[in-house]
Parts: sequence; structure tokens; C-alpha cells
Amino acid sequence: MRRYPPWATVPNPVKTGWILGAGFCRSLGGPLLNDFFSYQSLRRIQAHYSTAHYSGLSTAEDIVDLYRAGLTSERGPEWSNAEDFACRIDLCSRSEAERAALTHAVKDLFEAPSRPRLLAQLKTDHGSRRLHAAVLKLLAAECCLFLRELQHKLELLRPYERWGEALTAEDTVITFNYDRTPDIVRMRARSTHPILVPTPSESAALSSSRQPIVLKLHGSVDWVCVDGSLVRANTCPDLQDRAIHAALLCETSDKLGIATPGPTKLEMVNKSLRELWTYAQGAITRADQIVIVGYSFPPSDSYSRDTVLGWIAENIKQRPSRRPLFIDIVLGDDLDSPASRRLKGLMTALGAQVRQHAMRAEDFIAHYRTILRPDHDGV
Repeated sequence: MRRYPPWATVPNPVKTGWILGAGFCRSLGGPLLNDFFSYQSLRRIQAHYSTAHYSGLSTAEDIVDLYRAGLTSERGPEWSNAEDFACRIDLCSRSEAERAALTHAVKDLFEAPSRPRLLAQLKTDHGSRRLHAAVLKLLAAECCLFLRELQHKLELLRPYERWGEALTAEDTVITFNYDRTPDIVRMRARSTHPILVPTPSESAALSSSRQPIVLKLHGSVDWVCVDGSLVRANTCPDLQDRAIHAALLCETSDKLGIATPGPTKLEMVNKSLRELWTYAQGAITRADQIVIVGYSFPPSDSYSRDTVLGWIAENIKQRPSRRPLFIDIVLGDDLDSPASRRLKGLMTALGAQVRQHAMRAEDFIAHYRTILRPDHDGV
């Protein structure tokens, strides 16, 4: 018989699909969209990652200069957020016309010392690709940094450990985050059935697994691309010592194991990450209840938004008429925020039974079985 922690109730015999976004890790210091490419985070990254060992971060200040200048341009913003910026740089690495447009913008945006260095990179295909890789490494550094800093405040992890201990084989978690929080939970949670966090190449055995599964649909900072397949960096001899920071060490963007905004994301989702997305589709369409934590289905991530909404709609369409799909939403303590109202509207329009929780992720996940039982017994 499976043994559960003394504080947990006996789990419901229902299939639960979890959908996690950046807000899931907020209490651990995880970055939200508006936190990326700030001067404050740049200083922290520079303090922790020496360019002598992480040469890909040597142009980090130039990138932040460009991002901030384009975000606050007096003639109108060149990009609206970090995802928009990363997409723009991706396009520049592929298109001469896009590169010319960004070159013109750089000339007009600012007179910082970084300007001539950026213009030099934008002159050639090779330089533009290097700039794209540098942007992705800086983005990845933010996703690595908060967990590196967490080693001095491990008590913050306890709600996440309790969550990992309470998950069962009926739970499938999909996450759009690049960080290693699920991997750390796996290592620290006291469970006889620890969660699985598979790479796409390890997904073949998932259908027979009797463990909770976490699917990183946008990849992970400790995965790398080898011969077109995503593998754990610790399986690569030259990366073993620093595998958890592998994304900061890859020479080119096509070696990184993270699907970042722009054409790169769609290519990876349809190729190297396809197995995980296929399994996720089955889990969401068959779920008895869905729990959304820290993910608002943002307009900036249109492919993921539309795809997952389609899975939820398929679930509702095929359900028996008297068996509604319950969806629990945790986006913070302000239920009247634009994000909360929008997400409730999306789910209600699909025909789901929606319940919102005015709490933060760490509070909800530590006690979620007790919270969910009253409404979901017998579904």
C-alpha cells in the first residue's frame, strides 16, 4: 500500500492535469516576464557567473542596454516585453530584412558605448546568430540564478517538497518553465514514488509509469541538443561538471535545450519536443480535473495558449453530460486582476466548472488535496 505524508489526505482517485507557468516559482525568486533583462538582474548574474567561465555572457550588458532602450523609446517601443524582444532577435538571425530594420533602430535608439558593438554584430549573419545565442544565454541565466541563490534559503522549498510528496501516478504536470525546480523537488521530496522529469528521448516508457510525471514542454536549462535530440547535459562529457548551467555554455543557439520565443520555439515544439507535447495532449484531454498555477495563457505565447485551450475544449466535448470538468486557477491573491478575470473568462467560455483561489502558489500547492477535496470528491 502506498504511504502518504501524515499531513496529507488520501488522494482522490481522479486524473489531475497540472499546468504551470512562471508564477509557480515566484516565491522561490523565479523571474516573471517583466523581470527579464533588467539592470538589477544583470548585476546579480555578473556576480554569480564569471565571464571567464561563462564567455557567452560577456555581451550581457550590451543586450540589456538594447532591450531597455527599445522598451522605453520616445518614438514608441520596439518591443513590449522580453518574449517580444527575444523573438525579434531570433528573426534577425534568420532574415536580412529584419536585421536591417533592427540596425536602423539601434542607430536611432541610443548613444551608449554598446552601440558600435551591437552594430558590428548586426552586419553579418554570423554576428546576428551570435547575438541571438547571447540573448538566449542571458535569459537562461535568469532561470538558473534564482535556484543557485536558493541554497541559502532552503526553507522556501518546503511547500514544493510537500507538493511533490503528495503527487501520485494520477497526476501529470505540464510546465512552460525552463528552470530545474521540478528536478530539485524530485531530489528533495520524501516520496517512495518520486516524480519523473523525462527528456523527449525518455518519453517512450511513460505510458507504463506508475509515478507522477512532469513534462517540460519548452525544454530545460540542463538539456542540450545532440544530433537533433534533446538529452541531459550530464550525459555529455564536456558538460558533466556544469550540467545544471548547460544553457549558459552552449556555443550556438541550436545547441540549447530551451524553446525560446520566435521561430526557434515552433521548430523545437514540432521536432525535438514533439514526444512530450503528444503525451501532454493525452493527459489534458483525459483529465478529470485541471489545476492551473501561475500560468495566465498569455497572448505573447499564442501557440501554447491556443494548443492547450484546444486540448481542454476536446476534454469537455468528450465528457459525459453529467461529469463536468473542474478547473482550479491560482494566479495570486487578487481575483479581480486583469489576468485572473481573463483566464476565468477563457475557461468558462469553454464550458468548464471554474474555481479561483485567492492565494499564492506556495500556499495552494502545500495543501492542495485538502483544498480540492470538498468540490471534487466523486467527479
